[in-house]
Amino acid sequence: MSKGLIVGQAITVTEGPLKGYEGWIKKIDRHKRTAYIEVPFLGTKTRIRVPLEIVEKR
Repeated sequence: MSKGLIVGQAITVTEGPLKGYEGWIKKIDRHKRTAYIEVPFLGTKTRIRVPLEIVEKR
């Protein structure tokens, strides 16, 4: 079920409270199936960890 996501790629969050947020992948942990993404939030760039299943390529 690979989506072909890579570090530096532009993504959109598709589920949860951050649905619709757009950002960039900063790190991927394929073993834990998570990605660290950077999104603009409250005027600054914030790095958060999300499951790979809720992000898609822009």
